[in-house]
Order: sequence, then structure tokens, then C-alpha cells
Amino acid sequence: MDVSLLRYLVVSLPAFGLERCGYRANDPVVLVREHRGVLRVVLCSPAATRLGFRKGMSSAEARAQFAGGPQVLQEPEWEDQDRAELVESFREISDRVCAYGTGGVALEISTLRTHGGREDRVLVHTRSRADTLGHACRLVIADHPKAAVALAEWMDQDVIVPAGEGAAWLADLPIEALHPSDALKEALRVIGLTQIGQLTQLDPASVSVRYGREGVGLWKVARGSGDPISGRTW
Repeated sequence: MDVSLLRYLVVSLPAFGLERCGYRANDPVVLVREHRGVLRVVLCSPAATRLGFRKGMSSAEARAQFAGGPQVLQEPEWEDQDRAELVESFREISDRVCAYGTGGVALEISTLRTHGGREDRVLVHTRSRADTLGHACRLVIADHPKAAVALAEWMDQDVIVPAGEGAAWLADLPIEALHPSDALKEALRVIGLTQIGQLTQLDPASVSVRYGREGVGLWKVARGSGDPISGRTW
């Protein structure tokens, strides 16, 4: 299929890893995992983020910032099983669905023929399914799942981005919304690039030379294109 015709529906679940441990999105909790001998935050509830917690901070920093706040040690095997079950719960909507990012599910809906082929009806049905599962989430339909994830994390409502208009919707978001690696984020910061729209102004050849494959990938998404999901089992 022509990449320009691909459409994705992303169900972003910012507190999934915490909810599966019995917490809610409005509980100020963080999820920690051992990395090179140090417990570090890998997931923050929206409430914890508002309090100033951030991914990557050590468990000790988290305790100092919010004394007495509950912390949960993540069990990877539980996470894998729960995410697999989450993916299966959305197969009634599309048979092309996979876990995506740190807390989300991506459904390829380009050729979906249910609901009269209307994306608004697909969105409503998916929202109903998500609400039944009891997870706090945001739904976004866009031309690329990474763009949909970025918007889902920064919008306060479910959104359908019209085909071909992804760049305009992303332009004012901070570059962090695309989840660049620390190295790429710092390299872009050095040249004063802070918003996604600014990334689109860079010359593609220069992006390839200076920022490699990751930079080119984000540049494409920022311009409203980007390669389809690859290397995944639908």
C-alpha cells in the first residue's frame, strides 16, 4: 500500500504500567526498574508528572521529592503478558494491531471496512472498548503512529487528524513529544531547535549526515510522512 494512504489509530495509555499494579492515573505514583544497579523511574502517572517527577530520575531522587509516595518495582514478565492481553483486546476493531511505544496500542485502519469506513465511528467504538477496559487513555487517528502518540500525550481530547495535515498539528509541540534519544535531543538543543515545526526547516541531507537514521525518521514524521510500522508482528 502507498505509505501516503496509511492511517493509524493509537490508544495511548499513560498510566497502564501503574494501573496494572492497582493504581489510578490520578494517583501520584511512579514505576521504577533497576538499570545498571540503580533503581530509576521508567513511568510516571500524570499526577506524578504534574508534581515534577520525570523518567530517568533515580529512586532516591523520587523519594526525596515526594517523601512517603508509593513506588512500584516493575516486573518485566508481568508487563509483557499484560501488554499482550491488551493488544488482543483490540483485535475486534482491527486485525492489524500491536503494542507501540512505552504505553500504547497502534491499530492500522487504512483498509478498515467496518462502521461504513468512517473514522469518526471507528474512534467512538474504540473509545467505548477502551472505557470498558477501565484504563485512562487518549485516542488519536493520524498518518503515522509516532505522530499520533505525540498528539495523544499533549492533547486533552480524542482527535482525528485529517489525512495529510499531520505536520501542521505537530508544528507547535516541543521536540520531546517525538521522544528523541537523549543524544539527539541534546544535539538539537545545541542548535536552538525546541519545536517540531523547526525540525522540518532543516535540509534533509544535513539531517542525515548530522543526526543519522533517527534524525531522518523524526524529520519525516515532523513533515507529516514517515515510514510505516516495520519489524512488528501484527
